[in-house]
Amino acid sequence: MSAASVPFGQTPDGHPAQLLTLENSELRVRITDFGGRIVSIEMLRPKTADFDVLLGFDEVSQYAQAGGAFGALLGRNANRIARGELTIDGRQYQLATNDRGATLHGGPHGFDMVFWNVASATQDELVLANVSPDGDQGFPGELRVEARYRVTGSSLSLEFRAETSATTIASFSAHPYFNLAAAASGDILGHEVTIAADAFLPTDADQIPTGEIRSLDGTSFDFRQPMTINARIRRADPQLLHGQGYDHYYVLPP
Repeated sequence: MSAASVPFGQTPDGHPAQLLTLENSELRVRITDFGGRIVSIEMLRPKTADFDVLLGFDEVSQYAQAGGAFGALLGRNANRIARGELTIDGRQYQLATNDRGATLHGGPHGFDMVFWNVASATQDELVLANVSPDGDQGFPGELRVEARYRVTGSSLSLEFRAETSATTIASFSAHPYFNLAAAASGDILGHEVTIAADAFLPTDADQIPTGEIRSLDGTSFDFRQPMTINARIRRADPQLLHGQGYDHYYVLPP
């Protein structure tokens, strides 16, 4: 059985979007081809009301207006590249910039702004594909990318595969916003978080990593033991001020 697909409105430039649904007995996940955004993740409860744990919008035009890569796939490079300057094999490339002189999430027309092609779709798996041409946003090499979404039991997985025609950078991610108490239940400051990392990357005031790998010991960023988000987020910590909260790389063990 193929994934259900329905119209999802139009972007401000008039491009129609579609909304695809993956579903099993425990999860219902909706994804749009505009930026590969995950629109909703509904937990299906036979004895209580279903509830959505993901923030999202009712039609695609709202995503285009919200900005910030809301819910979208990120690439060719997730997060920031300082000054949009990239050096590969001794050659320097100037990338398109879109955030305080840096390249954020692949530039002004990154993966989040692309309409992805549906390569395959079943009831529990969706594969979206995109071809980023050589020179796209300044990056070298043609890059062919697949994003595979799969629901299994109560889990949703996202897997990337990519091929390139030249040495280049390929660092992908996704940008969903979760509220595990249900999307309309208020803020998440009371959520309890555990992160199995021993270090993080401090940033400068423009949120560019400084190059330091800093131990979590004694910092506001230590979530090795379960801790609520609001326990330390209001501290007068320069790193929390830079990120307006927690917006940093964590260094995970191999």
